[in-house]
Amino acid sequence: MRESFQIICNNCPDEIIKIFADPSFLLSNLLGVKNIELKDNGTFVGELTTSTLLGKSRMIINGRVISSLTSATYIVDIVGYGANKGGKINVKKDGGIITIELDLSLPFEIANKGVIMRHIAYFRNNFNEIIRLERIKRKI
Repeated sequence: MRESFQIICNNCPDEIIKIFADPSFLLSNLLGVKNIELKDNGTFVGELTTSTLLGKSRMIINGRVISSLTSATYIVDIVGYGANKGGKINVKKDGGIITIELDLSLPFEIANKGVIMRHIAYFRNNFNEIIRLERIKRKI
């Protein structure tokens, strides 16, 4: 599943990339990942609720984040579904524009793409409010 979109960020400081480099924020808001646990070595583990042929399923997702002053890249792996399940999420800030690119290979992709796209649509439509609340919480 490949998806790329841009969002105009109203009044976003340069430090905003710190928020995007936090898996607890980005993965839960963008993909709906729950129970995210950050490890000491910079990796993370979380649960992704998805659809299967028999109903809902919880998949374990893990990975790491590589960040710079203007971007954050997530390398993710979906545990237990083979070596080719997972992918990358790139977030780039260029002025007041945030570009998010997803390149993920999901198990049961036909069924799960709709679930993920609903999370992405909600994130896009409510982006400025989600960021505003997170900035208040972190005092950025």
